[in-house]
Amino acid sequence: LSEVCEPGIDVIVIGERNDVSIFRDLVKAGVRDYLVKPLPVEYFLKDLEAICGITTTDSRSSAFYKSGRLIGVIGASGGSGVSTIVSNLGLILSEMYSKRTSIIDSDLQLGTIFQFFDMEPSSGFPQLFEAPDRIDQVLVDRYINFHNPNLGVLSAQLGLPNPPQIKTEAVDSLLDILTSHFHFTLVDLSRNFTNGLNFHIFEKANLVFIITDYSITGLKDTKRILEILKAYPMLKHGAIIVANKVGLYPE
Repeated sequence: LSEVCEPGIDVIVIGERNDVSIFRDLVKAGVRDYLVKPLPVEYFLKDLEAICGITTTDSRSSAFYKSGRLIGVIGASGGSGVSTIVSNLGLILSEMYSKRTSIIDSDLQLGTIFQFFDMEPSSGFPQLFEAPDRIDQVLVDRYINFHNPNLGVLSAQLGLPNPPQIKTEAVDSLLDILTSHFHFTLVDLSRNFTNGLNFHIFEKANLVFIITDYSITGLKDTKRILEILKAYPMLKHGAIIVANKVGLYPE
């Protein structure tokens, strides 16, 4: 179910065996509740009220509230092919696996993701990072461009003299909206560590890909990035090194 349900779907299982081990296994697997027949209507209605937000119970606290996965992709060195890999990964997830996928190009000045999909950069996208109190689904829909029904892209191209003003609260709001509506959110991370955005993505990401080649510079900077990722518990086993341009350098 976790592979086919849209993000945010709650599942209630109705069975015939009153077995606490079954209940525990289902909850551990992400099911919201397990009810035994004959169905206790009052418990069933209570679950429905919580899911629909009728009660004060926050349905997001349920183990089964399945938000989409956040994946960061960063290059160990310049020109390692991050944007190419992110673009193709987005295409594969959206077309071959029919997963709703969003892509964020975090380099608001020199990003190239929009060029891969023959799109115009969104002039309003950078504004999302500046006004956390204004971000909502309607505003995100206004600035996101869709390459196909399952693949949305947020990419911009600010002037070089105009550095973006990024507020972490705005990043949180944007990611909350995207991960609640997309199975996968891919972030093309720049190699700029001065604005704090990379560290914020590392803190929230389910997985980080480090793209490198076999050059001495690439391998050294891969090691430096891995040292940074050790500080983020969620990424203890969630950092994957991808060797690109294999064969470019002689052994």
